[in-house]
Amino acid sequence: MNLDDLWAGGPFSSPTYNGANWNASYAPTVHEKLKALRNTIFANGTAPDLNGITTDAGDYGTFSSAGNLVIARGGGIDYSNYTRWLDMDQGIIRSTWKETKNDVRREYICSYPERLCSHMTSSTTPFPQVSYSIETIQGHSNLQLGCQDNSTLVLRGNAGSNGAGMLYEIVGRVQVSKTTGASTTCSAGVITVSNATDIWFTWTGGTEYNIDAGTADQHYSFKGPDPHSSILKRLSSASSLSYSSFVQRHVKDYTTGTSQNFQLDIGQKPDWSRSTDQLIEDYKEQQLSGQRGDTGRTLLEWLFFNFGRHLMFGSARGNLPANLQGVWSQGSWAP
Repeated sequence: MNLDDLWAGGPFSSPTYNGANWNASYAPTVHEKLKALRNTIFANGTAPDLNGITTDAGDYGTFSSAGNLVIARGGGIDYSNYTRWLDMDQGIIRSTWKETKNDVRREYICSYPERLCSHMTSSTTPFPQVSYSIETIQGHSNLQLGCQDNSTLVLRGNAGSNGAGMLYEIVGRVQVSKTTGASTTCSAGVITVSNATDIWFTWTGGTEYNIDAGTADQHYSFKGPDPHSSILKRLSSASSLSYSSFVQRHVKDYTTGTSQNFQLDIGQKPDWSRSTDQLIEDYKEQQLSGQRGDTGRTLLEWLFFNFGRHLMFGSARGNLPANLQGVWSQGSWAP
């Protein structure tokens, strides 16, 4: 569960952080050093170093994860025919499988129009019990995980171990089909759903980050208001939609953004009888043996090209541009 503007370090953790800028009193000295450096480059084509021009980044920090969604069911479930795939035409991750008396389907969507992510599980017969919670991130502080009501859980914390890091909040809500006997309860930060055939879990989050507060006048604080009210408003708005309307709005936005009158054709021949890991192994064998011919080579290259476009589109439209990892991190400190 990642928020594109959640950062551990920087001004939220260090009161002396100044955006890696020189103090104003040192500006004339830096100006003279810059002139000398420029003259050296003009004379020699290069300069040995940038000493005196750059400054220590200080407590710069790192992109950080907010938590991990945990979905649990009772053990001892026999399943078969498990399939999982990313639909890059619609921007939806899907999985299907069979259980003893069940056909199960899941869909994962992160919607830009709604600014939230969704996890939908559907079954031909009611699930006896499914639970939803959030695993907190080791290294964060002031962590509070609890229930707002019987279908809504809330996680709040600070990104950093000293209790002074950036404030963030995640709110998740469950909606269930009107199956006879279906119910939801929440206790100690765990939502439990009983006897439902369709379970729709949506979550969204925010931080106190404010890009407009990153100025000298505001002491490079980057600090804005508590995100709680805006998060609840966003979640309530999405909860008023039907799941089909939610999907339609996402697909329309995704296809409009990714098509843009562009298609790549490198002679790929679709062969969906083989999984991606099989295509990768075949590709490696061809590279090592120097074999000629296609045998899925162009298909894999075409898939990875479009996968890159999917990742860029999915990570570059938030509050900030995509960093080198997109908007994905597994812990409190990204590599």
